[in-house]
Amino acid sequence: MVEVTKPLTLLAIETSSKAGSVALSHNDEVIERFAIMPRQHAARMLSMTDELLKSLDLTLADIDGYVYSPGPGSFTGVRVASAMIQGLHYTQPKPTLAVSMLASLAYQAYRTLNVREVLVATDARMDECYVGQYRFDEKCGDMVALVDDALISPDEFNWPAEGNYLCIGDGWHLHQDKWPSTPANLTLTYADEDFHPHAQDLLALALSRWATGDKVELALPTYYRGF
Repeated sequence: MVEVTKPLTLLAIETSSKAGSVALSHNDEVIERFAIMPRQHAARMLSMTDELLKSLDLTLADIDGYVYSPGPGSFTGVRVASAMIQGLHYTQPKPTLAVSMLASLAYQAYRTLNVREVLVATDARMDECYVGQYRFDEKCGDMVALVDDALISPDEFNWPAEGNYLCIGDGWHLHQDKWPSTPANLTLTYADEDFHPHAQDLLALALSRWATGDKVELALPTYYRGF
């Protein structure tokens, strides 16, 4: 007899920017609620999550696991997602996976523009940027970090030696005069689109990593800058 594996039902929450979103993978489908909500995450995200669960006639007991972005991003925003996941886990303990916001933006570029090499730079204020370098791996369906995500001054950035990369994120144009000169063998294209993190992209990466990814015991934000 062939064993039928039930599709994972995962709940993802993303609040690391001025956008906020919640997404569910259920019966091999992904359903998302997304809104631009600067400084309103704490007031709106719980009701948005509850509405999404009710729309699918689900409760937390039906969820197999949680996904969230620990950052980088807005200090207040990443705390909201972490606190929400902690609260949900207290009510219904489930395995929890953390996915970098920069990785989710890189995956969004793959999902919407079909590009496989992505450089992400988002403004971190104080003349710094959060940066990530990613390549899509066809075999595992994952957006793989080629270097560790980092918080740097743009003039300290090390470009890849070669490749054909799409640059996304507001950091490129906000600090356009500060990035170092590019290597001769590196081809760059700058996205016109205004990318915001989406919970559905956290889910896509979480689903590819769920079996082998390290689950967190406690959902905590990741701060790249000390206080």
